[in-house]
Amino acid sequence: MSFDGIIFNKVTNLLKNKILNCRINKIYQSSNTDYIFNLYSHSFSTNLIISVNNNASYISLVNDINEEKLEITHFMSILYHHINNGVIEDINQINNDRVLKLSINKINELGISKNYNFYIELTGKVTNLILTKEDNTIITEKNTDVDFYSDYTKAGFIEMMKSSMAQ
Repeated sequence: MSFDGIIFNKVTNLLKNKILNCRINKIYQSSNTDYIFNLYSHSFSTNLIISVNNNASYISLVNDINEEKLEITHFMSILYHHINNGVIEDINQINNDRVLKLSINKINELGISKNYNFYIELTGKVTNLILTKEDNTIITEKNTDVDFYSDYTKAGFIEMMKSSMAQ
């Protein structure tokens, strides 16, 4: 079965039911392509695994995992700084594509509430993870196929983010 926009919609709804209003407890990278978000709420805890492998990208919820950590990369340190201890307030699929948007609210050290969007684009050969401010200004991005990722595709993704804000 292909992993298309319709199946991705089912995954989005499942994630909404499971991890909406969960706090991001830890963020770490278990391999060059796998990112793990340890999530918890008052009633349970789970792990959101995002794999950006070019051959088999996926998103999954897992209860028990092996917590082997790699060195902290620049991308990981920025994610940790901006969204660790944040709360997932909304989860949406963008334009019936294989793009997931996590709206995250974090209260910083000064007690100021900041909103971020974390986009997960699982399109097979090219997979992107993009962290933006509330107005969709890109803070950092992780792309798995730099040769394919041209200014044209980046501009198309920015237009898609703008259209999602209009919804």
